[in-house]
Parts: sequence; structure tokens; C-alpha cells
Amino acid sequence: MSPSLGMTNAHLGQTTTGGGSATVEIFPRMGATTRTGVSVVQDANGGWVVIGAAADEIIVDQPRPGDPITSALTVAGRSVAFEAQLGLQLRDGAAARNERVGENQLTALVSRAERTRCLPR
Repeated sequence: MSPSLGMTNAHLGQTTTGGGSATVEIFPRMGATTRTGVSVVQDANGGWVVIGAAADEIIVDQPRPGDPITSALTVAGRSVAFEAQLGLQLRDGAAARNERVGENQLTALVSRAERTRCLPR
């Protein structure tokens, strides 16, 4: 399936379409319950271009789709990640090929208040 999502044994779930756009559910493997919803739009040539993705465990609050990007880029949101490690890719959605223009590995920062709410007692 998609090496760009890091899923080599991915399983497709439900696809919702309408008005030249679609959302596709992708699961990391057959039988998994963790999903990623990939949003796509149809381009002028009839192809499909990824414009966003949302995962049950990752919520990006900033930047929002369509926000202008400047240097340095601030990314904010919430996630459940193994050892607080996340991979980040920045893609140019205006480019015909949805080119990757940057990537980085992130270590999530957690405030004490957030840590207290997340951990069981």
C-alpha cells in the first residue's frame, strides 16, 4: 500500500465520495481498529490529490489545511505516540504531484496538566 504512510500491509476501509472529493479509511493491517482518514480531491486531469489526513490518535490543530506556511513552521496538536515520537512530512498540495518539501522527526512535548489527565492512577 502506501510507503508514505508507513503502512506496508494496509487495508482499505470505507470510502465516502461527493462533489469531486473523497475520504478513504486506511487501517495499518487487516483487523486493526486504528484508522487514518485520507482526504482527496479530483484534479483537472481526473486524478486524485491528497489534501489532508486525520488519524484517531493524531490531531493537528496548527497549521490547518490551506494555511500559508512560513519559516519556521510551528506544528501543534495532540497525539498518542510510541515513546512520544512522530514523523512529520510537509507536502505542497498546490503542486500537481503533491511533492514532499520537508520532513522531520518530532518528540512530543507534554505539559504536566496533560500528563496528569492522560495517565491512569
